[in-house]
Amino acid sequence: WTYGAKEVAFNNCTFNTDGKAVLIYAEDSVDSQIVNIINCTFNATATGYTSSGDACAAVEIDSSLIKGTYTVNFSGNNAVDEDFNGLYRIKKDKTPSNVIINE
Repeated sequence: WTYGAKEVAFNNCTFNTDGKAVLIYAEDSVDSQIVNIINCTFNATATGYTSSGDACAAVEIDSSLIKGTYTVNFSGNNAVDEDFNGLYRIKKDKTPSNVIINE
């Protein structure tokens, strides 16, 4: 989780998981958050599922409770195992105005 951090960087990380690898999430106490994902590898041993039955992406973004905005920057070569539902997924509101994705 990136909970509570103002800025987070995952640089040259390898994630081995059976569900989501990174959850970008904060509540009202956080005005905004910047997350940088650079040259990371996301490996899954199986497809992970949310409580509503959706397949998890490597990076899950929950913008439902943050007061400000999330800026998520993907750069370099990020490799994602086929058991993930893509590199990222925005939970709940699929097109929120408070999430900025830079690929």
